Amino acid sequence: MATLFIADVNLVLHVVILVMLFVGLGLKFKKKMFLHGTTMLIALVLHVVSFGLMMLPSFVSLRILFPYRNNIFSLIMLVHVILGVLTLILAAWLIVRWHLQRSIKSCTRRKKVMLLVFAIWIITLLLGILVYLSLYTTLVPWVYSEA
Repeated sequence: MATLFIADVNLVLHVVILVMLFVGLGLKFKKKMFLHGTTMLIALVLHVVSFGLMMLPSFVSLRILFPYRNNIFSLIMLVHVILGVLTLILAAWLIVRWHLQRSIKSCTRRKKVMLLVFAIWIITLLLGILVYLSLYTTLVPWVYSEA
């Protein structure tokens, strides 16, 4: 039961992060760049906390991939892990380069990277939701099978 509770907390946290990403995108379109950057920073911090407290321990335990080899679930999980780590690294790099500056001159040069990170982050979150649904619900039984 504790595992399900942790998974539920992680899912809620990542739905909050997903909302924050879209709020941050809206702030960018409204030219509120400092608030955009701050929102992205908070989303990244939440992601790092989730990664460190919930996802990394699951991955390190190796229970995530090895018992489910050779099925669609393993492939989805592997892509989720790879994209998640890539997102974490790239988002952290962008935030460090930003330095909470009020000037957007340095940010405009990284616009393509920001869009790429945003897209990868959304894909990763959606794959994570699919993993959650396949492990803890009966909504997508075709994804997870202990074959």
